[in-house]
Amino acid sequence: MSRSVLFISTMNGDPWGGSEEFWYRIAAWMSQHDYKVSCCFFEWPSGKEDKITRLKQAGCQLYYLPNPKTAR
Repeated sequence: MSRSVLFISTMNGDPWGGSEEFWYRIAAWMSQHDYKVSCCFFEWPSGKEDKITRLKQAGCQLYYLPNPKTAR
């Protein structure tokens, strides 16, 4: 049986906050322990590149929401 999880961040005021720090660490761990992990969060021009790189390296699938602060 395949185990999967989706983390959704709706924080749109800053690139990264306390709850993002929490779930991103869990997401990376789960992905490396036989979970299919997807993460969905607002796209920011900068501020969390190292976190995104770690999630990708761990094997997480990433989905970006349009950032309402920068969308036109």
